[in-house]
Amino acid sequence: MNSRQRLVCVEDLQTVLKQQKLLEQFAFSRLGVFGSFARNESGHDIDLFIEDDVSLETALRFKQCLEQVVDNPLDVMLKKWANPIVLHRAMKDMRYVEG
Repeated sequence: MNSRQRLVCVEDLQTVLKQQKLLEQFAFSRLGVFGSFARNESGHDIDLFIEDDVSLETALRFKQCLEQVVDNPLDVMLKKWANPIVLHRAMKDMRYVEG
């Protein structure tokens, strides 16, 4: 039995983040969501954007923790490692969630 929750909108993600206290746990000030999920289009994954200056290991641990409770594929982009062109495109539909 799959106990993970399938998210369909940014508000669902916000709820899960609050319930699990993940932004608190990882000390993220906020988390960006971009791409088809942020535009409420049917997409296959959730594109997440971490602005905080965190290590790659921290970002991967966050992704793993979130994957344990959601049934959506996740992609994570760190601001400090982001390709400027990709970041510029992502910012056009960026929505932020807070924990």
